[in-house]
Amino acid sequence: MTSISCALSRPLLTSGYEADESHTIQRCELSGKLNAIDLNAEEQNIAPRFYKKQDPFAVLTDIEFKKEFRLTKNMATELIHQLSPMLQEESRRSALNTKMKICDVNCRILNVSAQFPDSTHDAYIWQNSDVNGLLQELTNRGHTSYLLGDSGYPLRPWLLTPIPNAAPGSAEERYNNTHRRIRATIERCNGILKSRFRCMLKHRVLHYLPERAAKIINVCVMMHNFCIDNQLPPPELVEDMDDLGMDVVFNEPNLLNNAYLAGRRQQERIVQQHFT
Repeated sequence: MTSISCALSRPLLTSGYEADESHTIQRCELSGKLNAIDLNAEEQNIAPRFYKKQDPFAVLTDIEFKKEFRLTKNMATELIHQLSPMLQEESRRSALNTKMKICDVNCRILNVSAQFPDSTHDAYIWQNSDVNGLLQELTNRGHTSYLLGDSGYPLRPWLLTPIPNAAPGSAEERYNNTHRRIRATIERCNGILKSRFRCMLKHRVLHYLPERAAKIINVCVMMHNFCIDNQLPPPELVEDMDDLGMDVVFNEPNLLNNAYLAGRRQQERIVQQHFT
């Protein structure tokens, strides 16, 4: 099943960075980890003088650094600052559900949940998320912000889903078509994220315990946002069958549910105002 498309949420990456002694220590610690990676025969002649235990920030020129790590020193320093709290000792393996994401129109991920096993239904994850509670509270206060989700999510005033069984040529069908085009953003976001970090592909399970796997997922999301913020070109997309699940439908257990009925009224107002 696909994911939620657009939302108001706090970004995962913060801006601004002032170097201090503690950050310098963290930078050197991560540099040591980078240097521990085995370079193949072709790469060993690129920068042999820092391969052992030296700090590439101090040893390499700006040009050499960018050639080796494909980042400028300033970009790498900011990235290390973002990732240093996530560096932990590795464990074993896990399969986590990461399909419930929220992104903006630029494919920047605003929220992701890596707390539940892969067998957990996306609707359950959404109903137990902080964002769901926050948007419900904002709606109760009179705000009209909402997300777009596929049919696997429950219809709510703050979460609009497709209209089932829309008649051809009707206003409801036009609503669905527009809904589908906007929601395609999250499909593209999933594709870019998993193509950049292929450890998140369905057939490449993270071989770590859930706690460690969740940290890896969060770091991949942060690095994805970092790439978008710095306007790095997206990779060649790799199709992942895990993202194809448009036929999954959420069955509302109680059609007299006040939240569901309020969602239907919101949906009908939008159809009347914009598609008739």
